[in-house]
Amino acid sequence: MYDVVKKLLFARQFQMEKGNINLMGLDVMIIPAPVMVDIIKTLEKTIGYEKTKKLIYEGVKSGTSFYAKKISEKYDIKGVKLIQWLVDTMMLTGWGEAKLISIDVEKKTAILHLYNSTLAKHYGKSKKPIDHVMAGAQAGGASIVFGKNAIVKETKCSSMGHDFCEFIYSTKNKNTKK
Repeated sequence: MYDVVKKLLFARQFQMEKGNINLMGLDVMIIPAPVMVDIIKTLEKTIGYEKTKKLIYEGVKSGTSFYAKKISEKYDIKGVKLIQWLVDTMMLTGWGEAKLISIDVEKKTAILHLYNSTLAKHYGKSKKPIDHVMAGAQAGGASIVFGKNAIVKETKCSSMGHDFCEFIYSTKNKNTKK
């Protein structure tokens, strides 16, 4: 992963100055994990788990789709390289160690494992998956890569006692026929 940082610094595509972090021409923010956990837990208490999951997932998916499209267009990064770029930048900003286990752009499927999820570590034990941010981010990027609305479901979560969080990408919702 540090190779990514070296390349970005060399190409002057990663800059930090005067309260601003710029990554490949787009502003980014790094927020403390306890802040994100408090946002999630407060929403869960206020509107419930399912609404919180949907709200965070859809918001992050939309924002990441915008980000992925800009990166893809500006730097002509497409397909597996774009997904790997998004995975690398998530790791760079401290979300955990992500490994793309498989990807098939033609079939529009992929599997990602996230080890040492910072969010899950700070969230604590849960009976349900809690990495809605990662799922939404990967769905946003995959939608650009696949050229079709992607759905990413977290099927395993380290907050549930698993060794890693697992994200399954597809373009078919289980409620959709075909």
